[in-house]
Amino acid sequence: NSFSGKVATVTLGKARKGNAAEAMWQDEFNQKHYLLVEPEEEGQEFTQGTQVLLIEKLQNSWLAVKFKPL
Repeated sequence: NSFSGKVATVTLGKARKGNAAEAMWQDEFNQKHYLLVEPEEEGQEFTQGTQVLLIEKLQNSWLAVKFKPL
């Protein structure tokens, strides 16, 4: 999917493996895209404001990892 590799920000909820939270990313046309994300690894947690890198589309959400800027 074309969202893979994009950086999104968790906007609502707390994401854990198997329990997705709402996130948003803004494209080059300033269009906001809302989607559900959950951590790729067990034991990780994404809270509101966390930036995540979208990895893989699941049936109802995206697997993601915490974004670490260089």
